[in-house]
Amino acid sequence: MLVDGFQDEADLYAEFFVHCGFRVKTYNRTEDAFRAALAEPPDVVVTRIRQTNGQRDGIQLTSRLRRASRTRDVPVVIITTSVLPSDYEAARRAGCDRVVVLPVMPEELLDEIQSVIGTSQPP
Repeated sequence: MLVDGFQDEADLYAEFFVHCGFRVKTYNRTEDAFRAALAEPPDVVVTRIRQTNGQRDGIQLTSRLRRASRTRDVPVVIITTSVLPSDYEAARRAGCDRVVVLPVMPEELLDEIQSVIGTSQPP
């Protein structure tokens, strides 16, 4: 699951992951992603720390996923352009598994995803 309010970047990453054999569902809004994850828990969630509205929606999404029994164990990778220590700490407190600083090449993000899901093969 890819959650990113920046559509061009979301499309770029999604296309790369599909090319690598992953099934990718993309969402522009964290609320839509949360509902979808509850209905069908994904293998991994990749979300931005801040969405297009400037709020820490990725942090809130991560917290909500961790509190829900169906999604508690779903790995979460947060991507961010932030270098603020407070953002990293907030992401860790929310329960994310990895924080990746943008810009990042799709291959590097794929490595991080494979690291948290524990495989080099698509699920």
